Amino acid sequence: MKTAQPTFVAIVFPALLFCLSGCSHTEYELELTPAGAELERQLTYWEQGQTTGENEKPSESAERVLTNEDKHIAQAYNSTPNVRDGRFKYAATFTERMPDDLGGHGSYRRWSTPLGTAAVYMERIRGSDDLATLLDKRRVAVNDLTDFIIEWFEAELGRTQGFDNLRSFLDKQFRNDLQNLSIYLWQMGLEAESEQFEFAFRIGQYLMERQYVSLDELPELTRGLVTSNNDDSRKLFTHIQKLLITRLGNEDLDTQNATRFLSDSKQMENSLNRHATTSRLYRQLLKKWTAEQQNLPLDETESDEPEASEVIGSLVFEAFYPHEFLFGYDHLTAKIHLPCKPTFTNGVWNPEDSSVSWDRSIADRQQQDFPDFLFAFWCEPNEKHQVQHFGKVILSEKQLGQYAIWYNGLSGGEKTKWDDFIASLMPNKDLRQQIESFAANESNPFLGKGIQLLLTGLDPSGGP
Repeated sequence: MKTAQPTFVAIVFPALLFCLSGCSHTEYELELTPAGAELERQLTYWEQGQTTGENEKPSESAERVLTNEDKHIAQAYNSTPNVRDGRFKYAATFTERMPDDLGGHGSYRRWSTPLGTAAVYMERIRGSDDLATLLDKRRVAVNDLTDFIIEWFEAELGRTQGFDNLRSFLDKQFRNDLQNLSIYLWQMGLEAESEQFEFAFRIGQYLMERQYVSLDELPELTRGLVTSNNDDSRKLFTHIQKLLITRLGNEDLDTQNATRFLSDSKQMENSLNRHATTSRLYRQLLKKWTAEQQNLPLDETESDEPEASEVIGSLVFEAFYPHEFLFGYDHLTAKIHLPCKPTFTNGVWNPEDSSVSWDRSIADRQQQDFPDFLFAFWCEPNEKHQVQHFGKVILSEKQLGQYAIWYNGLSGGEKTKWDDFIASLMPNKDLRQQIESFAANESNPFLGKGIQLLLTGLDPSGGP
């Protein structure tokens, strides 16, 4: 029976757990209501403290120091908020371009035609959609983390017979596997919650295929990771020690002495911090921190240098976090009231109040991760006008959306000609023959697209 190789989870996950902690964040409620060519926008937000329950109200304090967030949103609306019970509320009406209140870029557009209208709302919430750069940053972080692990193990095991075998494994297969797992976790963070479970199992399958862990070992390893019981954690670290010895390929090695630095969490933490303080990455962190302090006002400078453990934490976050698990995050609930069910949306349709809603954990303004995105596209047929000229509604949903965008691309003369043609159509005659007769005498290829949409609407099956 083969023995599992040094596990990614055992090396990286403790650092991830060490870095994760609760913190205060901002709750946002966004409510949108279309009003013709304009969109009514109401934003309410408040600070949710670390000890505040999910259903508790914000602080009753009437006075608080205005934050940069308060100033940013006030500037976006160019007005003062309505403040009550610690909640800041703004309301305004916008045409096409949304304000940069949440941090991002949003748009609303309505296309009208005599046969109906189509409209779209879409908004990027914070983050960056420069995917190439985001992935490059993760690749760099994985490589830096792998280099750090190699240097750490070399400091502890470099003189041990067989270390070249371990180093070769870490530098090649382990490095490549971490790159793949980083992409898996990044993609997992982009999926809806219902789809994330598949990625969790995919990651498990990946680790098992490469013998990082087996299903038999999973319960004991999980218990060792999530409990503080010394006996449970000792089993985990004993397992890690055995994995390293296997990779060293030295059967005569004194396991207990050689891998003492991984005998328990305290020994591992001391070893990691000892190495981190002399690492290249920590020197870079100190240099960056010193430069930042020199540019700050005296009353904003920090007296304590960053700890060495921050090197490990920052690398783990940059390399592996799905975006909703950031150290800093805010929470957004958004709703748009619609006149009908949307044709396309990535939100949840609520027929009870005819709205689409979103519930998102969003990165704080400083994070440049993959952005959240809200969109809804809906179409309202002018039933009266369509029945008058076609005898029934032939354009709705996707077909009406295509028609509305096409129609608004017509020039003034083309629009007049097309409107006259539609006005001439009568449902008590052979509609297909009327439309085909118009098409036979029309040489404008762009008008041909409208003819095609009408014919498809008359007979969606495409029959004769």
